[in-house]
Amino acid sequence: MQVDGQKSLVLSSSLLAAADLRGYVKGLPLFAIFYQKVAKSMIAVGVAVAFFIATIVLAHFLAPSDYNWKVNTVSDLGSQQYKNAWLMRTGFIGFGVLLSTTLLLSFIYVEEKNYSDILIVIYALNVLMTGVFSAAPFTHSLKFSVAEDKLHSLFAQTAGIAFSFGILWHSSVYSDPNQKTTNFVLFTLIIGFSALIGLSKKSLIKIGLGLLQRGLYLVSFIWLLFRYI
Repeated sequence: MQVDGQKSLVLSSSLLAAADLRGYVKGLPLFAIFYQKVAKSMIAVGVAVAFFIATIVLAHFLAPSDYNWKVNTVSDLGSQQYKNAWLMRTGFIGFGVLLSTTLLLSFIYVEEKNYSDILIVIYALNVLMTGVFSAAPFTHSLKFSVAEDKLHSLFAQTAGIAFSFGILWHSSVYSDPNQKTTNFVLFTLIIGFSALIGLSKKSLIKIGLGLLQRGLYLVSFIWLLFRYI
């Protein structure tokens, strides 16, 4: 009788543990449990950056001969009326999904919240939207959607503003004192490249827009890796 009682106790404990596990899994899907661990380590940020760089490089090699990387932008690789635009659009969307999902899950599960990450999530989502709405053709085609081109520019500008303020907020409030200098230097470079891009668009300087945009992307990627990896 005593043995049967012990068996019943063990069985009851096992059933309760299984019920707790089922309740946990029901509230949080298995893929989310796995991604939670990945998000905490921020490996996915590096994956997002690597994926974006890979698509830019590959799209560049598939670009036609009249595409000049010093003059033409990364957005042009995903522009309207371009047959290989799907590749760069995939890069924009994939980068946005990976980065925003990683940071959102990390923000949800960590105890100490860094609210500047919200602006980086907004940046990522706007980059995603630049893959949904494409720029005007760099081939000077007369058939394209002006509204879509304007939306692309709007999302790109919003991404840049959110990213800049995200760096400034993080550097001012959350970063360690020994990291403030690096954050400030990278922030200054981003503002500098953004200003030069504006001048280049107005033909006030003779530096190629494509070259300046790639410099801006490079500094942005460096900051993301410095901040999260």
